[in-house]
Amino acid sequence: MTMKSLNSKLSVWFYTPVHGADQATGDDFISTRHVVLAFRVSQDLKVATFFGDTGEVVAKWPTDQIERLVWTELESELQVGSVAWRQKMQADFPSAYEPWLTEEDVQLRAEVHQGMEVSNMASANGRGEGAIRSRLLKLGLPD
Repeated sequence: MTMKSLNSKLSVWFYTPVHGADQATGDDFISTRHVVLAFRVSQDLKVATFFGDTGEVVAKWPTDQIERLVWTELESELQVGSVAWRQKMQADFPSAYEPWLTEEDVQLRAEVHQGMEVSNMASANGRGEGAIRSRLLKLGLPD
């Protein structure tokens, strides 16, 4: 017998990029927005803990780093991390999930030097704003 998950998709927005793990692949990444599949959240002044519907901890971050939480229902055919979901993301951001190339790092450095806004960098590089901010952080560049 298969049980249906009661989890919902939760977008967690942060003031600055933070580490997280992709729930589908387990890959570690840094972003100002993480999506978790969670049933409930427990939060105090120090830490926010996100639980799945069977009680397992699926994510945990310091409370003071969280800007906002947005709950949405899961689209059964587009579960976070699925092939269809990644294809949808790549339709919006053609370079999403592609490795960063040296030429792209050079371009980001030039764009920062020119004073380009992150939203414009995202459009120019075919990536989301979170991806741009994460890469800037990794390269030690201001956003």
